[in-house]
Parts: sequence; C-alpha cells; structure tokens
Amino acid sequence: KLAGDWKSGNDGPLVGYVKVYGAGGIHQTNSEATELVVEGDSTVNMTADWGEDSASTALLAGPFIGKANAKGTVKGNAKVVLNTPGYIGEIYAAGLIEASSTDIEIGSTEIQIENGKVSSVLAGGALWGAGTIRVLGDTKVTATSYDAVESARIFGGGGCEVKDAKSIIEGNSYITIKGGHGIKFIYGGGQAWNNNSNIDFSTTQVSNVLGNTMIQIQGNEGIAAIADTG
Repeated sequence: KLAGDWKSGNDGPLVGYVKVYGAGGIHQTNSEATELVVEGDSTVNMTADWGEDSASTALLAGPFIGKANAKGTVKGNAKVVLNTPGYIGEIYAAGLIEASSTDIEIGSTEIQIENGKVSSVLAGGALWGAGTIRVLGDTKVTATSYDAVESARIFGGGGCEVKDAKSIIEGNSYITIKGGHGIKFIYGGGQAWNNNSNIDFSTTQVSNVLGNTMIQIQGNEGIAAIADTG
C-alpha cells in the first residue's frame, strides 16, 4: 500500500503525495511543451487497495498544468471511477492548475464513487494557480457508498484557491447521494476560497455554474450518508 508522510522517516524517504493524471500533464520542467490534447474521453478507474490515511493521492481525469502559458484539453468526457477499500485524498475530475496564465478545457466530467475513503471531491477541477478551468458541458457526481474523511466536501463545480483563478461550468451540475458515511458538505456549485487574509480575492476569483444545479439525496441509505452519527 501507498503509505508515508510529507517528510523522510528513519527508514528512508516516504511517499507523501501522488497525483494520477488521466489526460497527462505539462510540468514546469517540460520547457518545450505548451499544449496537450485528448481528442476523446479520459478515464481513471481506481480499484487498487493502495492508500493509507497518512498518504494522499489525487485522481485527475483532466490534465495537470504546472507551467505558465500552457493549455490542456479533453474534448470528450473526463471521468473518475473509484471502487477501492483504500484512501484517496482528492478527486479532481476536470484536472488541476498550478501555474499562471494557463487554461484547461473539458467537454464534460463525471465522478462515480462506489467504495473507498475520500477527503475532497471536485467535479470541476482545482486551481492552485491563476488560470482558468472551463467545462463546456455538465458535471456529475454519484456517491453509491464511501467513507468521507476529514469532513469531506463534494463540489459540483471547481475549487479556486488563489487570486485570478477561475472555474466555469457552462452546463449543469448534478450530485446524487445514494449511500456512504460521514458526508458533511455538499455544494452544487464551486468554491472560491481566499487562502491569504492579507489579499482581497473577491474581484478576480470566480467559481461559477452557468446552468442549473441539482442535489439528490436518495432513500434511507442516502439520508444515512449525511446523518451526523457522532
């Protein structure tokens, strides 16, 4: 199993964080790479029991862009399917941006959580850099059964954590909760979070769903998934 911490232990280096990119990535060190394109769909299907709670894994069906002035595209559907007893830190269906002046464009996104332990779920991707993630169609999240850890959050939209970051869902967002345990927060839209109290992000930070949002809690198992049993 993947295990470890953010620093090396007495028995050698430990794995602290692993990103899985379904659509590939452009890192800062790829000096000549400026664009990647997936003409069809991009799917990440995690069934391996590999993660422990001390190590974090991010599953991205969309691309990772870590270089300024670069772009990633998935013309079809970016989909993550999780069915594992292991621990997954984050799921970013539309991808992840860590650099400025960057763009990701996705046709549509889908997340299916069938089993596992998950911390954060963002159908619209995540922005740790001042770029733009745009989903042209709909986003969908279906939770059949999983354990939500660390007060897990489910977003139909994207998460923006820095100034000038923009997440835009041009279609609709759908979240369906059929079962699970410990789900604390469910957002039909996205998140625009100011992680620096000394800077006002409000005029430049955008996390929007331009269509409709729908959250469905289905049956007794769906109610149990969001019930506070603590």
